[in-house]
Amino acid sequence: MEKRIIQVRVITRAAREEIIEIEKDVYKIKVHVAPAGGRANEKIISILSQTFAVPKSHITIIRGQISKHKVIEIITEQ
Repeated sequence: MEKRIIQVRVITRAAREEIIEIEKDVYKIKVHVAPAGGRANEKIISILSQTFAVPKSHITIIRGQISKHKVIEIITEQ
């Protein structure tokens, strides 16, 4: 298993959901939901899970639980 650390800037209440790679291991993620109640974090984990083809349980928000700027650890099976 390999750990990968990425930085994410989150844009909530976006018109469409998407993930954009700004540079290596730096992403911008747009989500429909508001940040209230941790729903945006759940949606971010779901999008990253699909993008990197890993289970949601392999994705952890290390820093930025309540911030637009997050540091996220992804455990891949490579």
